[in-house]
Amino acid sequence: MNQEIKNFSYTDDFLVDSIPNLLCIKDGKGRWLHASPAYLRYFKLQNIDYVGKTNYELCQYSECNFDALRFTANLEKKAWETRRPLKSEKKFFPERV
Repeated sequence: MNQEIKNFSYTDDFLVDSIPNLLCIKDGKGRWLHASPAYLRYFKLQNIDYVGKTNYELCQYSECNFDALRFTANLEKKAWETRRPLKSEKKFFPERV
């Protein structure tokens, strides 16, 4: 994982941090590498050291959106297993991001 983090450049950081949408970049094992500020606000993880952690590990933080974290973890797992893009729609009605 350290190599994956090292491969993430300053330009990549800038681009992800500039995106107003929900965006999270993870490795093949579901560990978070970088997330947009909107993504962190949505999951209520703004002040959490998330790099290298999975959705399940991040669920321990009491303020986070448990249902959404579990849902996305299961969807990502299925995508990796099938090696195909998946389309899914689910509404969680969070606070505004």
